[in-house]
Amino acid sequence: MKPLLFLVQWTLIGLGVAFAALLAWPGIGLQALLGEVENQPQPASGGYAAAVRKAAPAVVSIQAETQLANTSNALTRDPLFQNFFG
Repeated sequence: MKPLLFLVQWTLIGLGVAFAALLAWPGIGLQALLGEVENQPQPASGGYAAAVRKAAPAVVSIQAETQLANTSNALTRDPLFQNFFG
C-alpha cells in the first residue's frame, strides 16, 4: 500500500507542476513542444520523379570482368566424363 501511495503522490505533484508551468508560460503548449504543424513543409505532389531526376547523376554502375586462363583438365577430355557432364 505504501509504494502505491508514493507513486500516486508524486504523479499528482508532477501533474501539478506541469499545470502550473502551462499557466505561467502559455506559449509552451503541446504544439510548441512538438513543433507547429501549420508551418511544416508539405510533401511535393507527383511522386518521386523530381527526386529521381536530381539523384540520377550520382548513381554509378561498376562492372568488372576477369579473363581466366583456359586450364585444361585431363578429366574433361575423358569420353566417359563427357558423356555424363557434357
